[in-house]
Formats: sequence, structure tokens, C-alpha cells
Amino acid sequence: MIEAAYRSLFRMVYFLPWSVALLAPAVVLLLRGANVFLRPRTDRGRRICGALFLAWVLAAAAFTLLFRSDSGREPVYEAFAFLRKFLAGGNAEFLRSFWMNVLLFIPGGLLFAGAMRERDPDRPFGSAVLRLLASTGLCFLLSLAVEAAQLTFSLGRFETDDIIANTLGGFLGAFPEAVAGLFLAFLRWEPRNRFLAKLVELANRYWHVVSYIFWGGTTTFVNWLVYFTLAEEIHYLAANGIAWVVSVTFSFLANRAFVFRSGSRGLAILKEGFLFAASRLFSLGLETGLMWAGVELLRIPRGIVKVAVAATIAVLNFLVGKFIVFRKKTVPDYEDF
Repeated sequence: MIEAAYRSLFRMVYFLPWSVALLAPAVVLLLRGANVFLRPRTDRGRRICGALFLAWVLAAAAFTLLFRSDSGREPVYEAFAFLRKFLAGGNAEFLRSFWMNVLLFIPGGLLFAGAMRERDPDRPFGSAVLRLLASTGLCFLLSLAVEAAQLTFSLGRFETDDIIANTLGGFLGAFPEAVAGLFLAFLRWEPRNRFLAKLVELANRYWHVVSYIFWGGTTTFVNWLVYFTLAEEIHYLAANGIAWVVSVTFSFLANRAFVFRSGSRGLAILKEGFLFAASRLFSLGLETGLMWAGVELLRIPRGIVKVAVAATIAVLNFLVGKFIVFRKKTVPDYEDF
């Protein structure tokens, strides 16, 4: 029973559409970077990440070592063998196998970096880089241990590519820490050069614009993730409608909490929500019309139309949000976070 469930889960994950396999980790990493940037590191948060990391280690070990029969397959010590086979023959399964091993270790890098202490709060970038290096190194050692166990007990096959992919996954998982640390260091920077000092001043003054762009981009990723997940199963316009509902809900919460830091309560929240939803309904109608015209009339591939329309709608939503929905706002600087 357990083995059957494991194999079913393995097939479900392994055969994820490429759009989902790429967009899902992108959304997770963007949200992790925002969380690191906006919220101070706490002991409670570190303990939660530590507990989840241990759970991930057990799950990853089961995923890679359990329910394997003695295979007796020859080990592959050549680096990037799968990628070379993909480039030579064009078989996407070689590339998929490499990427799935990357995905497996992204949570490990993310959680271990989150469990580490802040070495020097006054040097956020340096501390973040240390967490990045430590997480990447640990994921390398864990992957090496798994591959060594597979080689010793004939559980699967030892492959250098798996170690490379797992280490890359650990690096990507911890990478948001370094990016968030770099932004924090930049906003706290006091350069002597007048041009750089002015640049830092403008970044702090118009941080709500930068934040809006970030969350708008993240919302777009959420929209694409839902759309491309459903587009192969249902009609593309229905998939677009569902993606709209999910992304609008996400966008309202993000804009209210992080971009404009709205302090409204009670009925004022409902008013904001109504205006926000109404503006997005208008953009949905426009987006649906543009997609229909692009796909049905102009015969442009759906993916290209989706990206082009998303860029147009993003500009429109920015203008409506800034001048209509959240006109009364308190613009925070980074220290408020």
C-alpha cells in the first residue's frame, strides 16, 4: 500500500508539465525572498524551518532510497552525462530527469538557510551569503551520502549528475536569502558618491513603486502557474478565468499588506476589495477579449498571446491601483518592514 502510494506520487511529480515544473519553484522562491526581506529573522521562525528541514531530509531519503530493488546498474561518474545526451539526441526526458533532481533539493536549501542564525544583523548581505554557502555545501554532502548509499547497496544508480543537480537545487533554495540581503544592504548603504547616494535615496523614497513591481511580477507568475497547469486540461478561456480569480485574490492581499500598507478596517476593507475586484474585472474582460482576438482571429500561439496581454494588463492595473483603489495610502520605507 505504502509502496503503491509512493510510486503514484513519484509519477505525478516526475511528469509535471514543464510550465508547472518551472513556474512553481519560481513562485515559491519569490515569496521566500519577500518574506526574508520584509520580516526580521526570529527564533520561532528558525525553529519551524529547522523542524521542516528535518522532515524534508526524511522525506528525501525515503524518496531516493526506499522501495528500490537491487538494480545492479553501472554507476555513471561522467559529469553532465544527461545534459550531453539531451543535446546530442534532443530527448527531453534526459533534461527532465536532471531538473527533477534540482527540484527535490530546493526545499532543503530553503529550509536550512531559514534555520540558520543571523551572524551579523548590521551586514545583511554578508550573513546571507554565509547561509547560502552553508546550505549549498550541506545539500552537496547529503546528495553525496544518498548516492554513496545507492552505490553501496545497489539502490538505484550512482550518478554524478544527480549530485550536481541536487547541489544546484540547494543553491537555488537558499538564493533568495542572498538576494534579500543584497537589497537590505543597498537600502541601508550610505555611499560617499553623490550619484549613488541619490540613487539610494530615491529607492527608499519610492519603495512602494519598487514593491508594487515586485508583487505585480509575483502575481503574474501565480497567474501563469495556474493557467498553464489547467490549460492542457480545460478550455484556455476557462483556465484563464480560474487563473484570474486566484491571482486577483493574491494580488489584493499583497498590495494591501505590503505595497500600500493600508490601515483600513471594517467596511473600508470591503470598499477597497470591491474597487480592487471591479478594476480587475474590467482588466479580465479586456484580457479575455485580447486573448480571443490574438488566438482566434490572428492565430498567434496561446503562450505568446498570454505573455503579451499580461504585460499590457500589468501596466493598466498599476495605474488603476495607484490612482483609484489605494489613493489614500501610507508609503513605508524599508525600515517599517
